Amino acid sequence: MRFFLPSIFVHYKQMLLLLVLSMFQQLSAQPTGHQKLYLQITDQGQVIHFEEKFNLRKIKPLFTVKCGHYQISDISDQLSGFANFSRSQYFHKSLYAKYHRLLIVKNKKDSMVVDIVNLFDVSFLHVPFKKGKFKLIVLDRKLYEWDLKVSPTRTIGVEQIVYDVTPVDWMLQDSSGKMMKYSHYLSFLEGSENKSNLPRLKAENPAPVLPKIPGKVEYRDFNLDSLMDYRLLVDSDQNKWDYYIFNASTKYFEKDSLMSCLNMQYNRALNTGIGYISYRTDELTTQTDVYELRNGHLVWTSCSICVNAFRFSERIDCTFYDVIDGVLIFNKFIRGPE
Repeated sequence: MRFFLPSIFVHYKQMLLLLVLSMFQQLSAQPTGHQKLYLQITDQGQVIHFEEKFNLRKIKPLFTVKCGHYQISDISDQLSGFANFSRSQYFHKSLYAKYHRLLIVKNKKDSMVVDIVNLFDVSFLHVPFKKGKFKLIVLDRKLYEWDLKVSPTRTIGVEQIVYDVTPVDWMLQDSSGKMMKYSHYLSFLEGSENKSNLPRLKAENPAPVLPKIPGKVEYRDFNLDSLMDYRLLVDSDQNKWDYYIFNASTKYFEKDSLMSCLNMQYNRALNTGIGYISYRTDELTTQTDVYELRNGHLVWTSCSICVNAFRFSERIDCTFYDVIDGVLIFNKFIRGPE
């Protein structure tokens, strides 16, 4: 005797198999929930203990957490919320994407928005509360090769490696000395700012005393303020330099973290200098930021955002912006050839 399965049942099994395969493909293309961003929020040096506001009996993440006069919310496009399952000293946000946005509110009126791009692995970020809108860009190992022996890390519970992506400064100034409305940050995971044995020399007179340092060093006026500075080659393959600028007020050579992240180009005849950096904000989008030296300081002056029409497409559409006081002003759009 032969038995035949109804055709509708066979069709149902085929649809179920396709659904499972589709879900697996989507999950495999995303970062896993094992990737986390541990957070510490402070205000004027005082820690806001959001980590104490989680119930260990509930494993469901919270999208908004309140602590006293403060509140933090996950307002990312792809929400994952906050959790503290193991009652560690820091609460965390699970990473299922490369882009995240946090909203921190104080006294129900003062707000701070933090856009974070290119997070990955298990990371730690210290956020000192400041009103305004901020952007932190982490250049991951796909765009920047690290020296894992000197990458800044933090010990957190049972985590094996936690990379500290906290930027040195949370505020940049424009050429007039005013704080920018929209500050732009770069976090390079290559070691702390004081990682090397470079001397922090102090001069007895306004003219800098140039240090003698092992390795390839170039001495020149790199910020165009008529005082001699120096730069140290740290990666010959990528032609990456760390720039140490002489501060006439403190009489110290101080590392310029922003300049050290940029590709600098100079026109000595015109006494001008620009720096630029390109990075991916997602799989299809590349952003290039350009800074100009003005009155001895780097100022963010222009930006281009180029998007591939689709993955592996040869067509690239680019939008160009001028940047005035940290605000993007549309300049032009160029549609790429097919």
